[in-house]
Amino acid sequence: ADVEKLLNKDFASLNGIILKDPRISRLIPIWQQIIDQQNINAKYVISIRHPNDVVSSLANRNDMYDLTSVEQATLLWLIYNLDLEKQTRNSDRIFIFYEDILHDWQSVIRNINFIPHDVVNENNDAINKLIVPKINNHSQDFLQSSIHPLIYDLVDNCYNLLVKLSDTKISEDSISANSIYSQLDSLYDKTTDLGSYMSVDNDNISKYKKANLV
Repeated sequence: ADVEKLLNKDFASLNGIILKDPRISRLIPIWQQIIDQQNINAKYVISIRHPNDVVSSLANRNDMYDLTSVEQATLLWLIYNLDLEKQTRNSDRIFIFYEDILHDWQSVIRNINFIPHDVVNENNDAINKLIVPKINNHSQDFLQSSIHPLIYDLVDNCYNLLVKLSDTKISEDSISANSIYSQLDSLYDKTTDLGSYMSVDNDNISKYKKANLV
């Protein structure tokens, strides 16, 4: 009800709206229901960013370098991304890469083909000031040296599967895509169980084995 009020009150007079919030992946079923009821033409833009960059950025911002905090941040990345992929699987969507936005955002906008060109041109200078290319650190394997191997393997597998799924040559209903979906669904089930532990240490390894996560 609150989502419907938000759309009708704050955005009713607009020709189009853009919602940006990483946590929206957890609420997509609610949004999608209202979108369908109001016959809104929605397109999901999924930004793929290496988990090492996301977690190391959170660690720097929140000064959370202890094992438990880093593992929790890593699991959040995993849960949000698996949720987002699964909940948008039958919707109009496009995958983009965070690094591409930093280095050539104009090309990314053209590929999305959603925002009118005149709007982009009018705001070109302002966007250029906001987007500053940064050095990516995922080659330093921050995560691999910081978290339990079980969690790292799940996250690394998820990222690689999302990269494969983003290949424009793969049709959403192709055999290749279905194979990726099957692997992502398996990860989704494992992550649901894993979330109840939230942290792994040598004393808890038996719990993971009992949960069929290894």
